[in-house]
Amino acid sequence: MAYVTIEKDGEPWMFCHSTHEGEVEKQIRAASLEAPTATFTSRPSTPIESQHCADAMDDQSGVVEDPFKFFAVPVVDDKAA
Repeated sequence: MAYVTIEKDGEPWMFCHSTHEGEVEKQIRAASLEAPTATFTSRPSTPIESQHCADAMDDQSGVVEDPFKFFAVPVVDDKAA
């Protein structure tokens, strides 16, 4: 499993679980269309960010049964600290 954090203008924006090449880039392209003046980048998640994503996956029915499905959850300031 690969946990990735997408950053918007240098701040964590989306925690992702990605197992297939191109999934994160697809999310960045879509986000860039909605916010063309923002800068989006990706990086490996920190252990804390990975845990937030794993917890969100556990809260969603069906994702646990399909660990190869792309999953993303928006960063909530009070939970990302």
